[in-house]
Amino acid sequence: MKKGESKLYKKPLIGVSICAVMLLVLSSLTIVVGYQSVKSSPMSDSPLFRLKLQGFLNHSEKRIKIHYLEKGTNPENDIIPPVTICILDPPEPNGKNGWYVSKITITLIATDDNSGVNITNYQVDEEVWQTYLQPFNITTDSSKHTIQYFSVDNAGNIEPQKSVTFAMDRTRPMLMLTYNVTGGSNLTGWVITFDATATDTTSEMNRVEFYINDYVQKTIVGPGPEYLWDYPSSYMVRGFIRNPEITEEYVKFYARLVIISGYPQLPPNVVISAIAYDNAGNWIKDVIETPTFQVQPIIKPGFYLFRDVTLPSNYTGYIGNYLIRASFNNNQRKIT
Repeated sequence: MKKGESKLYKKPLIGVSICAVMLLVLSSLTIVVGYQSVKSSPMSDSPLFRLKLQGFLNHSEKRIKIHYLEKGTNPENDIIPPVTICILDPPEPNGKNGWYVSKITITLIATDDNSGVNITNYQVDEEVWQTYLQPFNITTDSSKHTIQYFSVDNAGNIEPQKSVTFAMDRTRPMLMLTYNVTGGSNLTGWVITFDATATDTTSEMNRVEFYINDYVQKTIVGPGPEYLWDYPSSYMVRGFIRNPEITEEYVKFYARLVIISGYPQLPPNVVISAIAYDNAGNWIKDVIETPTFQVQPIIKPGFYLFRDVTLPSNYTGYIGNYLIRASFNNNQRKIT
């Protein structure tokens, strides 16, 4: 081969090599940015080329995933800890006086604007710390539940511990309703007392309401445990009198024309009930249907003409020298 011919062969080979390199670069860039404008060539269709290209794409995808989803954007310069918020469902107490009366679902959400969140930990009522994976429920009664929590980012920054507290009472109070008839006489009558014993171990007792046939008669507010109610049977006395005598024990007068009406005994088919409420709003009801006792009246209702009448001193109304219009209770204790 002649000397001049060697140079002629080298120039075309160099040109072909440069073109091949440019095609490879353009083909790689086109695939990376997702825009294909270069037509297929024998080189790009070769198995070796496709294998290398697939490896390059897999490597790039892995780098993107690790960089943005696991390590964040710049862990080396991240000095700010993550921020965690605690969400309660229901968001506000659904009972009375700031108490929850249903289960609570706790959700923790952590964010970090640089290296990303690595882990979130939480603690319930000073028990062992746990790794937060999903929302959890609180169902037990307590006057003070405490949830503590914090997060750590991928740069190692630790968030200061936060906490949320709330009270929960999902249990009804306990109630027992009884009655009894205590001493007395035909003058003072007998005392019919209904006794409601009510207790609550978490939010404690708030009140007890007494009912006759579903109509509230009296409400007693307080911590209990004993709530007493005297049945309010009474007489209405109206008419003309003379010579009234009023002492701490009795009222005595001479009846010219007096009408006495009232209900000293329980009416038939009566239902006595009590409802006990705790401070969280939970309630329970106990019922006594048709109490079986009977009590003797102070005096038989009817018309009284020209005779002496004696009644107990626990009355309300007006008693003058000549007129009477007053209500007398059939109990030793006044009902207010």
